[in-house]
Amino acid sequence: MYVDQGTATIANNDAVSSSVFMKNGIAGAIETPASLTGTALSFQVSLDGVTFFPLHATAGTAISYTVAANRVIPLDPSVFGAFPYLKLVSGSTELAERVFTIYIRAGS
Repeated sequence: MYVDQGTATIANNDAVSSSVFMKNGIAGAIETPASLTGTALSFQVSLDGVTFFPLHATAGTAISYTVAANRVIPLDPSVFGAFPYLKLVSGSTELAERVFTIYIRAGS
C-alpha cells in the first residue's frame, strides 16, 4: 500500500535529481514525467541525506532500470528498503527540468 509520495527533480542540463526522504517508508515505485532525455535510471542512496553513494547489487553491478516517459516502475523493497534517502541518476543529461514522482510504501 502506498502511503505517501515525494518528488525528485532533475534540473535542466543535469543528470542527478534532488533527494527524496522516505518519511519512515520505503521507495515503492517511480512515475516518470511526460518527457525524458535519458533511457535509463540508476540510483544514489544515503542514510543521512548528506553523503550519497551509487546503489549496486551484491555482484557489484549498478542497479539500473530502462525507462521511458509516462511510466510507473515498481521498485524492489528488498533493495530500496534500507535507505531513507534516494536520488535518481539519468543515463543522459536531461535537456529540460524533469520531475519524477516517488511512491512511498508503508514500512521502515
